[in-house]
Amino acid sequence: MKKQAITLVLLAALAISPGCKKVFDYIDQHPDEDHTDCQITEMKFNDKSRMVFSYNKDGNPDSITSYPGNYLRNLAFRYDKKKRLVESWDYFENGIANRWSRYQYNNKGQIISDSTWDQGVFVNGHWELTGFETLILKKYVYDEKGRITDIFMYSPGESTPFDQQEFDYDERGNLHNYGSQSPAAAYDSKMSFYRTHKVFMFYFGNYSLNNPAGATAYNSNYLPTAFSGGNYFFGGDLAGGTISYKCK
Repeated sequence: MKKQAITLVLLAALAISPGCKKVFDYIDQHPDEDHTDCQITEMKFNDKSRMVFSYNKDGNPDSITSYPGNYLRNLAFRYDKKKRLVESWDYFENGIANRWSRYQYNNKGQIISDSTWDQGVFVNGHWELTGFETLILKKYVYDEKGRITDIFMYSPGESTPFDQQEFDYDERGNLHNYGSQSPAAAYDSKMSFYRTHKVFMFYFGNYSLNNPAGATAYNSNYLPTAFSGGNYFFGGDLAGGTISYKCK
């Protein structure tokens, strides 16, 4: 379903049900879609650090820049002519790169594998190998709703994975766990901020319908804008922090 059609369905659902039940029913049936007309523009954390989000002309996230960059990492994304995510970089302000991934797709348009280099140097928008990197091959498994359920990690030339991440969802459509992170105790009843774009849902392995409890304020699109605890994003603790959006 195209973005415009999704938007019309959501607006109609909002008009029918003030409590947004129709919206969340639709999302529950399409858990791999992004469903809002809002883009995250900035995250501020209580230690005065922040992340600034940039998007390309197609509305896809282009970069996430952290200030100060020596504390939180930065992200950069690249797309092909089909507007599919094909590469991502994760690096610090000093150019030390943490991760470079190149993605492969199946005929359903799902990322089913990637080649990831750990540790390198990010210079002038490009990853440069130094000879000390580790190559990891990953394979992704999805459920019938298009959500990642398993990530298997392999060493080059090996057929047996050396590690695995599992993602399990409850009956409300929220993660029971965060892979290797601690499980969330409870969720709110509003829209998860990861749902502002498919790339965020994939990259962070979070297709949850709602936000872990801790949000204290929301915008008119039912997205969280302030937090008392319970939410993290890419190493940043949102307790006492805020999220800003640009909405249509």
